[in-house]
Amino acid sequence: PVQNLTLSVGVSGNKLLAKLACRLAKPDGVRSLLPGSPETAAVLAATPIVKLPGFGGRVGTAYASLGASTCGQAAA
Repeated sequence: PVQNLTLSVGVSGNKLLAKLACRLAKPDGVRSLLPGSPETAAVLAATPIVKLPGFGGRVGTAYASLGASTCGQAAA
């Protein structure tokens, strides 16, 4: 028998939000981010661009040069 394993689960209507929800649920938790919900909009607005799954240093640097470091700043 395996013991002392942790499991984090992210649930959403698309892959990007599900991965973000999983990261927010760590360690050993469950989180859902439903597309279009006010909670999801608030979470995304406060999320740094470089923390989005699939967005790395180059994208973050490009947005930072435009004065945006969070998704909320990029959307404004």
